[in-house]
Amino acid sequence: MKQLFLTVEQRVLNDAAQKKLDDFEASDDYEEPRDSSGRSREDYESLAMRPSKELEELEKKVVNTLRFDAEKDYDYFETPCMIRLSDYSACIDDVEGGSTIYLHNNLKIEVLEDSDDVAAQIWYHSRGWWEVMLEKAEQKIKSIFNK
Repeated sequence: MKQLFLTVEQRVLNDAAQKKLDDFEASDDYEEPRDSSGRSREDYESLAMRPSKELEELEKKVVNTLRFDAEKDYDYFETPCMIRLSDYSACIDDVEGGSTIYLHNNLKIEVLEDSDDVAAQIWYHSRGWWEVMLEKAEQKIKSIFNK
């Protein structure tokens, strides 16, 4: 089976960021915003009504999200990835380096190799028997005369 051997960069929350996330999830400080009549968004939805303007303004002011910094809060590591050549569909270079591999099952994988590296692997795997034998013979002749 012919496969592409590529490298994927993955990221995981570091210990400090994980603690920050756990503390945020465990905190009881967050109260669901309610308008002057005491109704929450859930109350309006259960009555199949549109929430009041006052409630929508309160929801905009409430901070119930947690943000992570890409440089400080994540640990990055590289992982090898194998993709069957029969699953490969397309490869597009990214602006910052690397490329995105599109598969036939509508998945996409961001890899560190650029499209030239991927194309070289595909070319290597798609050579015919005669081309492989010719290349080996050329290498053997070069090794004999370079001694």
